[in-house]
Formats: sequence, C-alpha cells, structure tokens
Amino acid sequence: MPWIKLDLPSDDEMRRMDAEYRGRVRFLVDESMGKRIAEILQSEGFNVRYVAEVGLAGRSDEDVFAEAWKDNRVIVTHDPDFLDNKRFPPQE
Repeated sequence: MPWIKLDLPSDDEMRRMDAEYRGRVRFLVDESMGKRIAEILQSEGFNVRYVAEVGLAGRSDEDVFAEAWKDNRVIVTHDPDFLDNKRFPPQE
C-alpha cells in the first residue's frame, strides 16, 4: 500500500475529531517513533502505551502487531515494514 499525502484537517474537523476520539482511541507507540512521542500523546490526554512499557523493546514487528491486536490499540510507527499487507493484513 503506497503512502498517500493528506491535507491537514480544518479547525472545525479537528474539534469534531477531538471530541469524538480523545480518550477512546488507544495507541501503541513503536520504537521507531520513540518514547517522547508516547509522552506527548499521553500529555494530550490520549490512552498510550510505549512498546518498552509492555516488554516489547527490541522485539519483532509481529510481536508488536500481536500486542496491539490483543489490546485493541492502533500502532503509531515510522516503520515501513508495517505496510506489508501480507505480514500485517489491513483487516486485522
């Protein structure tokens, strides 16, 4: 799946998304993003875990994916390996 450039949301769209999703969406921040990203998201009120907090530092992408799947979390990553639809099917 190729990357697609997205336009930034308008202020109204940001307010609607914030009201709808803040506190509901759960994230798992991958090592490729770093702990600081997890801290920033947490400070903004999001439910966030960093991979090292759940014992996944240095573990495989499959292990990170499995943890996110098990704990119903969205993976925040900069790792293009997660774009491999055969390894990580979009429906999962």
